[in-house]
Amino acid sequence: EYVGIYPQDSPGGWNCIGNCPIPLVDFGSNLKININVFDQVIFEEIEFENYKKIKLDYELDVYDFKILWMIEVISSGYFTTIQDSGRKAYRHLGVPISGPMDLNSFYLANLLLPGLDSDSVFECTLIGPKLKLRCNSRFVITGAKFDSHLDNEPIENNKVYSFRAGQILNIGRVKAGLRCYLKFEGTFNIPKILNSKSFY
Repeated sequence: EYVGIYPQDSPGGWNCIGNCPIPLVDFGSNLKININVFDQVIFEEIEFENYKKIKLDYELDVYDFKILWMIEVISSGYFTTIQDSGRKAYRHLGVPISGPMDLNSFYLANLLLPGLDSDSVFECTLIGPKLKLRCNSRFVITGAKFDSHLDNEPIENNKVYSFRAGQILNIGRVKAGLRCYLKFEGTFNIPKILNSKSFY
């Protein structure tokens, strides 16, 4: 079966199955694309009142996107955290910046694979996580060299890889250095605290 999705209102189409309160491509003053290549899209029926609320929240830029993917954690590794660029406006209140320990590797990961609306990464120390991937997407690893494999294939640093749902990504023990940075093409659906998702 085949389903077509119109990115904006259109008089065309046939056998329409529904309408989305959030534009998949927002052609406003700042072009915003709310769906990416490899994203898994699930259609859910909602009540009209909920539709109107979501539409209004989106227009007011307060809607909380819930992206259903992409990782099942088999093992977390020795010390794996989520880091972004940190909390930069609260030091006068005694709140540390947090963020990545290796800024160069962090920025390289985001340069090689920009996220949707987030620069969040996994920061892996000494022994990385083992993850079952639940969708089709891409990732890159930067920083220290780890014994890493996608299924049974070894992974190189600083190279973007595509993966399929069901594959196993294993970031093993470190070979040289201390920390690596695992960046996915997507965003971590966790709350921001003081404008940051960084673990402290």
